[in-house]
Amino acid sequence: MSKTDVTKLETESKQLELNKAYDAILSNASTSKTYTQCNVFSSGEKKNEDAKKLCNKLLYLLEYIAKNPKTPENVKRCNYLPYWFYDQIRGINHDHSKKIGEISFIKELADIRKNVYKNELKYTCDLLYDKNVNSDEWKKRILSYIYFKIHDDIKKISISKNRTECDKRLKYVDSFMPLYKEYYEKHCKNSVFFFFSSGGTDYFPCSSLYDPNKLLDPLKKCEPPEPPKSRISAGSASVSGRAGGSDPEVSLDRVLMQHCLLHYRFETIPDMGARLLFLVLWKVHPIRWIQTLSVTSSWV
Repeated sequence: MSKTDVTKLETESKQLELNKAYDAILSNASTSKTYTQCNVFSSGEKKNEDAKKLCNKLLYLLEYIAKNPKTPENVKRCNYLPYWFYDQIRGINHDHSKKIGEISFIKELADIRKNVYKNELKYTCDLLYDKNVNSDEWKKRILSYIYFKIHDDIKKISISKNRTECDKRLKYVDSFMPLYKEYYEKHCKNSVFFFFSSGGTDYFPCSSLYDPNKLLDPLKKCEPPEPPKSRISAGSASVSGRAGGSDPEVSLDRVLMQHCLLHYRFETIPDMGARLLFLVLWKVHPIRWIQTLSVTSSWV
């Protein structure tokens, strides 16, 4: 199995601005009402200006979401918040191999969030704290999370005939393949439900619907799928009218059955002009004739 090139995948993702929409929903942070909780980072051994800024921003976002937690935008904010949070941590702590639990200010941030939730808020978002995961692993989780969120948009591009956009996404999907295989082996390999649904994790659901292999050929073709060809069986061949536009198809066996009744019903039509019209309609437009047949049943 080839190793995931996180730098390459991140580069391809940034070129497409895939995480821009998610980062934007968390970008307008202001001053938290409970910002004094963050003063623990103002002095002493715990002094850390970057951690203090992150603390204030985190609390503001939690307060903002708690006002209307069920709106679609806030649900999206809450779901993405832990990925955003650990990406911020990665920007502050430059030793990306260090486990989250070993970063000095993480525990204080987690405790502050817990205290604010307990005393101030009726609702909060989970930060998915895992002390044994390092920043590099969180970066991969972020990239994986975004892939699954924009998967359907990539499918739409693959049938767009926009060759430039297809090529960009083809490079992105190709660079995501090693990470997909890595997480599939880790989370889904032994899952009997892989082809049907929903094991896995928030950042890697175990469903074959999202298999990037299924995107590669469509992105290479970059064109709409061909319309399905009609299938006509020997027992139910179809006859369509030629005059007056298109009509619903009528099976041949039904036409033949009705044809057997033609002579009997024709003889019962009292008016010669109507008989002539009846014959012309059958010759030129058999479907219209079948429709007329039901009307002329009153003559029998």
